[in-house]
Amino acid sequence: MKELLLGAMAMANISIMAFFLKFWQQTKDRFFFYFAVAFLMLGIERVIAAVETIGQENNIVIYLIRLIAFSFIVLAIIVKNIHRN
Repeated sequence: MKELLLGAMAMANISIMAFFLKFWQQTKDRFFFYFAVAFLMLGIERVIAAVETIGQENNIVIYLIRLIAFSFIVLAIIVKNIHRN
């Protein structure tokens, strides 16, 4: 059951990534690109968590992917606010 939910969350993250990529292609704004990369990484992380059978939540790779993905989100917000001024 846990694998099913992780798969659904991965599918949702990949769908959100496609949404942001569409807007990035229309506007060429890096904000949307950074968010697309972050959601792609979160989708990949969910797939790894579903496939991984040994110590799913204690795997450092999962936490590193999450850290990088959330860093992309923070970077997108910072870059957008810096270029606003």
